Amino acid sequence: MNFIEKIESQKENLTNNEMAIYHYIMEDLNRLVSGDTIINFSRQCGVSKSAVLRFAQKMGYSGYPELKFDASRYVHSGKHQRKAESPSRIDDILDGYSRSISDIRASVSEDVILDMISGLISAKKVKLYGYSKSGLAARHMRYRLSKIEFDAEAVTDSFLMAEISHTAAPGEVHIFFSESGSTPFVVDSLCSAFERGASTILVTFNPSAKSRKYASHFVALPNTRLLLPDYFPDLQPVFQVFIELMVSYLSEKIAGEGQSQ
Repeated sequence: MNFIEKIESQKENLTNNEMAIYHYIMEDLNRLVSGDTIINFSRQCGVSKSAVLRFAQKMGYSGYPELKFDASRYVHSGKHQRKAESPSRIDDILDGYSRSISDIRASVSEDVILDMISGLISAKKVKLYGYSKSGLAARHMRYRLSKIEFDAEAVTDSFLMAEISHTAAPGEVHIFFSESGSTPFVVDSLCSAFERGASTILVTFNPSAKSRKYASHFVALPNTRLLLPDYFPDLQPVFQVFIELMVSYLSEKIAGEGQSQ
């Protein structure tokens, strides 16, 4: 049996907590595949860690890692929903990314970008937050900013996120990269920086993220996974194009101010 067949075969034997896990997974398999630790996954499901472990074992897996691995293998196979008349895999994937990148125009206007850039120019400090895969975006932006000699700190450790966000102050800009916009300690850090008067920017793929209320600027980028449900595309390319837009506008702004002095 494949992953879905295993899950469905046990549906009638699930407890209430296990049904919560079932619905969370079945609404979007990417939630399981892109998750990190069993602790964070259980929080997102609204159940205990032990409930996730029992769910995995009931499906015939030794534990959460094996459950996640089999789900990942199933999603990456790209066979569960593709039709015979569908374009080739290369056409599917390239078209999906092309559409996502093009749709960034509708996600963030030039006026919003310029407003964020103005905040960065005048900021006393700039912090870039991201955890797990979203941490790659924070580090990448730190690298790109260094190329135009603009100082910023990338914070990708969950403990440091809490510590540094608690020292936030007015005049600072704190940028948060989060695919889901709902990772608990990322949201806590965003809230902490916002409440301490820092300007906050949340960049996510979830337009309904409740954490947006803590963001001075909220950017919901196009989610490539919604365009490619038969695969498990990485969202880093979309993050990186957004970062290139920010760095390009920032570089132009810095150059313009230098000429005017």
